[in-house]
Parts: sequence; structure tokens; C-alpha cells
Amino acid sequence: MKIIKQVPNMLSVLRIVLSVVLLFLTDKPWVFLFVYLINGATDVFDGKIARRFDAVSSLGSKLDAVGDSLLFGSAAICMIFLADLEIEPLKCLFALSFGIVYKLANVAVTRVRFGQWNMMHTTLNKTVFVSLFFCVPIFLLLGEINLRLVIAISAIMCAACLEETVTLMKLEEYDVNCKGVLGEKVAEKVTRRRAA
Repeated sequence: MKIIKQVPNMLSVLRIVLSVVLLFLTDKPWVFLFVYLINGATDVFDGKIARRFDAVSSLGSKLDAVGDSLLFGSAAICMIFLADLEIEPLKCLFALSFGIVYKLANVAVTRVRFGQWNMMHTTLNKTVFVSLFFCVPIFLLLGEINLRLVIAISAIMCAACLEETVTLMKLEEYDVNCKGVLGEKVAEKVTRRRAA
């Protein structure tokens, strides 16, 4: 039973390692895609296993947040170099950097306000992450991406980060699994509809 409680953390550590490995696979698109999908599976199963076997921990939460960030960051960078771009990769990286920098700013806010390095799993953050996760294989298969699309992705990331910032400012006690300001409102509407 002790070993099963370590599995979620081991999956998160595997995601961290595989996210770095992705950076070295830009010349092998199909290997990249295989490793990327395995990486995504680790994100799905680490939380499910942790909740199922009551293995949720502060360390696991932090490893999960680092793993998520590295997976998305390395995938975004690799996506630009894997695709057959009509524009310079550096312009795309510059556009993506706004969302990434804002995400890091929220990590800093979390550290200052709550004394820990972490990222929230708000409903909007999860939705954005899942949507963007599936964009990478599509871009890879189509082989094209343009600056407008990269700017749109960065804008969506910034919107999720803005909601996270507002949530962080409203919270009195940190909750990594807080649904967020918008997530809470959606949950309230669903509850009201079910009650009616």
C-alpha cells in the first residue's frame, strides 16, 4: 500500500523528466508525439490515483504544478520548431511568452501571499490546458501554425491567468484545487438549475 501512495508523485516526476526530453525530439516528430501523449497520460492518472488511494500531498501538488508547467512550456516551444512556419519561430516565442510570463507572475503572487510555490487548478486553467494539450498533435499533424493562432493561444492563457490572479486576491487561505472565480459561478448556476 505504501508503494501505491508514491505512484502519483512518481508519475509527476516522470512528467517533469519527459517534458525536458521533448525539447530534444524536435527532429523526430512521431517520437515527439508518442512521448507527448505518454506525458499527458501521466497528468491524467497522477491526480486520479492520488485521490483514489488517499495519497494527496503538498509535495504531490507542487510536483504536479511543475510537471504541468514544464509539459506545456516545452510543448509550446517544440510546437513552434516542429511546425513548418511561414514566420520566424522567435516571433511565435515572443507572442507565447506573454502567457508564460503571466503564469509565472501568478506563481510569484502565490509565493508572496501564501508562502508557497504553486499553481492553482482552476476550472478555466484546466480547460485551457486540456484545449491546448490537444492543439499540439493537431499542429504537428497539419504541419502549419501561424502567428495569429499563437497570439490567440497566448491571449487565452492570459485570460485564465487573469481569473487566477483575481481568485488569488480573493482567497484568504490557499487552495490549489479552487475552482476559481468563474468556476465557482458556473458551479452555482449548475446547482441552481438542478434544484429548480
